[in-house]
Amino acid sequence: MAVEAHRVRPGAAVEATGTTDHRTGRPAVTVGRVEFACRLDEATTAVSGWFSGPALPDRRSRRLATRAITFAHPAGGEHQAGPEVRGFLAVVAGPPPAEAAVIDVAGRPVPFDPAGAEFVDVESLAWLGLAAIGPADRAAATGLMAAGADLAADDMAARRLAVELRRFRDALRERPPHCQISPERAQGLFVDVVYRIDGRRFYLRGWARDASGKDVTLSAVSPEGARVELAPARFPRPDVEEFYGAPPDRRHSARPGFVAYLELPAASHLDEGWVVEMRNAAGTAVETVAPAVTRDPSVVRSAVLADLAHEIPGNDALVRHHTYPALAGLRDAGGWAGAIDTVTQHGTPPADPAVTVIVPLYRRLDFVEHQLAHFVDDPDLAGADLIYVLDSPEDAAALADLARPLHRLYGLPFRTVVLRRNLGFADANNAGASLARGRLLLLLNSDVVPDRPGWLSAMTDFYDNTPGAGAVGPKLVYEDGSIQHGGLYFVRPEGSPWWENAHYHKGLHRSFPPATVTRRVPGVTGACLLVAREHFEAVGGLSGTYVQGDYEDSDLCLRLADLGLDCWYLADVELYHLEGQSYPTALRRLTSRFNTWLHTHLWDERITAVMDREGTR
Repeated sequence: MAVEAHRVRPGAAVEATGTTDHRTGRPAVTVGRVEFACRLDEATTAVSGWFSGPALPDRRSRRLATRAITFAHPAGGEHQAGPEVRGFLAVVAGPPPAEAAVIDVAGRPVPFDPAGAEFVDVESLAWLGLAAIGPADRAAATGLMAAGADLAADDMAARRLAVELRRFRDALRERPPHCQISPERAQGLFVDVVYRIDGRRFYLRGWARDASGKDVTLSAVSPEGARVELAPARFPRPDVEEFYGAPPDRRHSARPGFVAYLELPAASHLDEGWVVEMRNAAGTAVETVAPAVTRDPSVVRSAVLADLAHEIPGNDALVRHHTYPALAGLRDAGGWAGAIDTVTQHGTPPADPAVTVIVPLYRRLDFVEHQLAHFVDDPDLAGADLIYVLDSPEDAAALADLARPLHRLYGLPFRTVVLRRNLGFADANNAGASLARGRLLLLLNSDVVPDRPGWLSAMTDFYDNTPGAGAVGPKLVYEDGSIQHGGLYFVRPEGSPWWENAHYHKGLHRSFPPATVTRRVPGVTGACLLVAREHFEAVGGLSGTYVQGDYEDSDLCLRLADLGLDCWYLADVELYHLEGQSYPTALRRLTSRFNTWLHTHLWDERITAVMDREGTR
């Protein structure tokens, strides 16, 4: 039987008739109506009302797309509350209908007659339509509304909608007392910072303390009203314990500090209005207002990495559940796509280069002249597609001032690529590769210079004449002639669960006999790595999830191995490597712990198998 929706006088209930009730043999009927409506923006309408009756199919009227929650309706009016009477809040995609329509509420066809509904602002919708509902239903209502943040047509509309959603949240949310920070108070809660990863992902740091010493639960509420239960990593805060008068022996064992990565069901667009709630085992709750959101990706990344200082030895919960998803999210939100600002060609480029040489630059612009001075007498480099990728955009003017006279002095053609933001080693190389003209890519650190001319053609000849070659790396030596790199392998230090990269023959003289033999190796360093562009693209380039040039090269080699390709150490080609001078040592120490964990997390089984074949673990 078709559903019938009747236009009636304002305030009256409406019946929607559907199929036959199998229990009574009479037509099944849903009684109800939309009482209040609020147009949140051009693309979203929120409505509240009530209904009574079974879920019905609707064979005639098109139901408007909705998301809804239902709850026990308060007593009153012509429809006395009973077990079968339910209230509802629904979010309708689109503006209010011009004529009577039907909305779907938990499978019930509820008529929406714009002439019979009272149109109100968002706060009145909360006060008039939902004032009598309980705390759990209030939380569900604010969550439902917050999920509508993704319905906005564009960023400007999303921000306008977010403001309306915050007004609704503030009007309806059940608020625990604000936490007063005092040594005399049993509970203490404070949020130091809220970091934005992207619109849905955030990272919080703060502290939470309860005098009972028992665990507490923490919840974050976005400005738009989305609630997320936190599963924080806890760590000591001796300063907090001292403030609360804890004895010295407890100050370093108690763990009031916390960091927490969280994901929202819909994007949050407001920087202010975050709230964190704490509830102890007895059910006593307090809340605190968080500071404005920090958005700068470089600041966020550095802060997330710095929190690794709170990691508990032998326990990877912090890095697994908080550091890794936060840094991976930053990479997803950034990446190199669209990050290229300018590309400048200096000199006439070679007509048909076989190789593109990609050199990422970070701060140390003086290395450009050192390399060009070595390249200028090498015919191989005159025919190569040479690209310098500036990963410190603040140095763009300095690079421009440097590049022009260096080209005039050395006459070697090259391109300079300036990025809009700092991307890190991997994505700086990926950005350069996206502009490559050669069929082969040579990834080269800016602190690597050749021992003699002819090295590039030697590498390309070997690559082209070695079936199944994936990546080829030369011998790299320090200034004193000792070996820095003779191929990569993996080692698990005594007592450590993590695999680390190591270099064959490191520290030995360049003439050490085993180092003079070209052979297959588990991997080669990204400081000087030759790979076919088609293979590089097939595996998705370098992984940008690692931070600042540490394990991206071995990760690439392992992904090439997944394609059945080999890595080769080419002993006959030697270059000098001023290891680590292109990136600050302090920064490497900061990132090493995360990169080591991630590399092991991704490749543990494969590395174990590789090193078993190598005969050493």
